[in-house]
Amino acid sequence: MNVVSITKLAAPDRFWYTGVGKKVLIDFGTDRPKIIHQAGQSSGFEATASYTDPLTGKLRLYSDGQLIFNGQTHQILEDGVWGAKSWSATQAVAIVPCPDEHRERFYIFTNNNQTIFYSLADLSKGADGAVTLLNRKLTGKSDNPGEAIGVAPHSNGKSFWLLMFNGRTEVRAYLVDNQGINSKYVSSPIGFPENRLNSLVGKRVHKGSIIFSPNWNKVALGVAGLGIAIANFNPSTGIVSHSDFLIRGSAGYSCAFSPDSTKLYYSKGDWEFGQWNHHTLEGWNATPHQMDLVTEIETEIDTLAIGDMTGYSGPRLAPDDKIYWTGQGKSSLAVVENPNAPGRALRFNLMVYPWEMVCLLVGTYPHRRLVFVGIRGA
Repeated sequence: MNVVSITKLAAPDRFWYTGVGKKVLIDFGTDRPKIIHQAGQSSGFEATASYTDPLTGKLRLYSDGQLIFNGQTHQILEDGVWGAKSWSATQAVAIVPCPDEHRERFYIFTNNNQTIFYSLADLSKGADGAVTLLNRKLTGKSDNPGEAIGVAPHSNGKSFWLLMFNGRTEVRAYLVDNQGINSKYVSSPIGFPENRLNSLVGKRVHKGSIIFSPNWNKVALGVAGLGIAIANFNPSTGIVSHSDFLIRGSAGYSCAFSPDSTKLYYSKGDWEFGQWNHHTLEGWNATPHQMDLVTEIETEIDTLAIGDMTGYSGPRLAPDDKIYWTGQGKSSLAVVENPNAPGRALRFNLMVYPWEMVCLLVGTYPHRRLVFVGIRGA
């Protein structure tokens, strides 16, 4: 058996499952990303997840939190219907290979903004694979995970951490190893200071995001409408520490780190100009920004000479080291061509060449896919 250390697998997933109305797959495994129209169809419209084998390059599983599909046959796994548990959430679903000797087994974590569930899928069962355990609850009635879930490797290269919010004062990290999900979570305190709160946002977490840097040492904790905290993450202990609230106010829905982990990209509403509608305040129908995490200089991208840039929401780092951006009612994806560069050198392009062929199919709503690229191969 060839074992791939999960600590080395920071690359984003090769295949993206996306679309509203008609779903497609985007393959980043070639020189020019291409659209694959042969894809399973489901009515979920916000977050998706996929898993590509890091050794073979084959798509194994993908999901929108409502249905789970076999990546080769594009058929629904036996019992792979979630019953709309997670049809819309910022990070509705994560697909993670089980950290054991059974490389055909996967954890599927789902989030419906009230409860986080886990399921088990086994691709060795039947022609298309099967879900062998469905919708077991991880959180209770008194917990408040919001719509965010995050996954990161343990430093031992064999296990992984599942992170979630409990309100806006705590992050919980569950260790998942070859024995299963450890019920004794690691608790890390966080806090959005009261004097920085948006008065229109309550004390509970609703829309939000937990996004790791490519080197796994940093994590961006977003609470929509309150802002984004950048914190240190210890992959040995699961502890989140030294959080610094660099992005304050009408942001937090989603974000993406640059390939070198020195920049953060996100959408943010502008209170000064009265962008007080609900969507803008949460940062999912707003203006693209870049934060330089070294100099702490923020760049409002629509101040560049490239036209009207409002209405964007979900950025994501791709395998080609570019950041692709979706938006509310946009007819194509936008792209940051040089995401490691500060300020005006980032090169933001409104229209991305492969997407004209799919037009509005690439998304009316943001697609925030939580990717964990493999533990082992044979």
